[in-house]
Amino acid sequence: MSLDAASFGILWPAFIAGLLVTATHVPLGMQVLARGIVFVDLAVAQIAGVGVILADYLGWEPT
Repeated sequence: MSLDAASFGILWPAFIAGLLVTATHVPLGMQVLARGIVFVDLAVAQIAGVGVILADYLGWEPT
């Protein structure tokens, strides 16, 4: 298996997405642990659901 320029072009968006997830979830996790919040997973799931509904309402189509 060789890594050429095309492979890196495919990997960059995933790498950037991983950095964004890390940058947002580390502070969230620190707050959850510090405050002892139990049901944060339900809140995140509900916000994700609102995002899906809003995207559908605005007519956004994934490509």
